[in-house]
Amino acid sequence: STQSTWATNFAHDMKSFDIGSNHYLAIGNSWDGSTYNVNSKVMKWDGAQFTLHQSIATNSVRYAK
Repeated sequence: STQSTWATNFAHDMKSFDIGSNHYLAIGNSWDGSTYNVNSKVMKWDGAQFTLHQSIATNSVRYAK
């Protein structure tokens, strides 16, 4: 099996989704220890591991949709 590791900021939710043949994982971050204004991440599967596809400014995400 393949395992990927990356840092999160109190992630409350993750959702996987596909667009065409591409596989993604959205990670909803909520707090970094000092602020709720943290970036959430969209990771893309490159065939071997998830890599950062997009970083999105968010405020205390509770659900990744």
